[in-house]
Amino acid sequence: MQQNNKYYYSILILFASFANWFANGTIMCAQGNISFEHNCLRANDSIQRQEIEFFYVGDSGDDITWDFPQLNYITSYPVSLFCDSDSVFLGEITPHQILRYAMRHDSLMLISQESPMEIVTFNRPVSVLAYPFSYSDSYSDTYYGSGIYCQTHNIDKGGSISVSADGRGTLILGEDTLENTIRIHRMRTGYIRMFDVEDSIEPHDRWQKQEIEECYLWYARGYRYPVLETISTSYYDNMELVSCIQKAYCSNPEQQSLIDDAHNEGIRYADSLMNGHISRPDIIHYSISSSGSYITLSFSLLADASISLLVCNRVGMVYRRDSFTTPAGQDYVREMDCSGLTPDTYILYINVNGMIYSEKLKL
Repeated sequence: MQQNNKYYYSILILFASFANWFANGTIMCAQGNISFEHNCLRANDSIQRQEIEFFYVGDSGDDITWDFPQLNYITSYPVSLFCDSDSVFLGEITPHQILRYAMRHDSLMLISQESPMEIVTFNRPVSVLAYPFSYSDSYSDTYYGSGIYCQTHNIDKGGSISVSADGRGTLILGEDTLENTIRIHRMRTGYIRMFDVEDSIEPHDRWQKQEIEECYLWYARGYRYPVLETISTSYYDNMELVSCIQKAYCSNPEQQSLIDDAHNEGIRYADSLMNGHISRPDIIHYSISSSGSYITLSFSLLADASISLLVCNRVGMVYRRDSFTTPAGQDYVREMDCSGLTPDTYILYINVNGMIYSEKLKL
């Protein structure tokens, strides 16, 4: 155990030494398999997350098969996502905590966390994932936050975080085989300092411990949220291991398929056609234009079609909906009134008999 302590503490020192290098965030990215459109948190989603027994995470590398034939379930609880009234911050609510996020450039940033024990706001947010992200991509950054612990103590947290896509391959969960799966490895190393709210002594003269959190997340093609996740958190006091908490979670494909998610529904449908060696031609030819607060869809149909339209913002909040049925024909025009929407970039989703299309546009 002492050898492991030295190993983890060496990692902590290494990250602390490199903190200045990562002050502005150093990132290396190629064409991504995990994308903003398909994998970022969306407001108003609700998924069922199951806590399972912790398990060995398997190998890293390319063309890996992660085979977990039997996962032992402990309990199940809902995870709800919301968007603040100003549409800037996303929140994730579980029975244990509330996490708030914001998009900064191409990165999803954790800006605060709240639990029955503590409330922490990150003045330098935690960069939990960048978009797009592909196998072998990696980046590192630093974070810092402060808050209240048990309403009686001030608390400071800070350190370094590294994120990498360390594996690519096939994930087998019982009877489900999920190809094109990317595994994310996230390691956060840092300190926790605590002192009495009314204590005048500087924080570094009071209680201080080290924290190492290591996470693995499996993202499967066609599913927005991680299908599997493990979190291992170790706490150290004066280089000695105090405690280690290990958790694992599953958001299975069947549950995620219930989410109204046009982007990923289209991918799963296309994959099912390819796996069945079935081809399905496009029956719509269209163009999109916007003028003022109106979006205009001009289209022709090769066959009768049921069409659904959604206008969403960057975090997936739906602002306008329209559904209609149209016979085969040419030179159709459909307008959507988007009066009242803030000038910004939006996404128009077009569902034609189950085939999904999307276009970015500015209003």
